[in-house]
This record gives sequence, C-alpha cells and structure tokens, in this order.
Amino acid sequence: MIFVDTGFLFALFVKGDAHHLRVRDVFEEYRGRRLDDLLLTTNHVIAETITLLRNRAHPEPRARHGIAVRVGRQLLSGLLGRLHHATEDEERDALTYLAK
Repeated sequence: MIFVDTGFLFALFVKGDAHHLRVRDVFEEYRGRRLDDLLLTTNHVIAETITLLRNRAHPEPRARHGIAVRVGRQLLSGLLGRLHHATEDEERDALTYLAK
C-alpha cells in the first residue's frame, strides 16, 4: 500500500507542475490494476488537494474551480485509490505524536 499525498495528487492533475511528467509516469505503472488495493489517501489530503487546485491549478479562476470540482469528485469516488476518513481520535493521536 502506497500513501498518496497532496503533492503527488496536485502534480498528477496540473500539467504545469514541475513534477507532473514524473508523477504521470509513476501513475501509468498502475494502469489496469485495482488502485484501491495499491494507493491510499485520507479525507484530509483530498480536502487539501481540492483547496490547492482551487487556488493554483490554472491562471483563470473559473478553470481552477472546475478543475477542483472534477478532481474532488474523482478522488471521493475511490477510483484513484482507497480513501481513509480520519477519526477524531486519530486526529488527536496525530497531534499528540507531533507534539513529541
């Protein structure tokens, strides 16, 4: 299982990102395989990705909005990997871990 973060997702969907071609190459390696068995992300990463896309995916605001909505729907559908919804306890545990 590979954890997919915001940087990977942003680069996957934004052609102008410096890492876009590399991320697309990596993503292509999984063509034809069940992504929910291979890739994992969280609801927090999806929210962060949508926000980043909404603010930086394209020079035109309307285009950015459309990209954010389209990608958000794809990510929430589970087609691009397994989605873990962080619980309140997990969020507290993460902060406790960070504080150490």
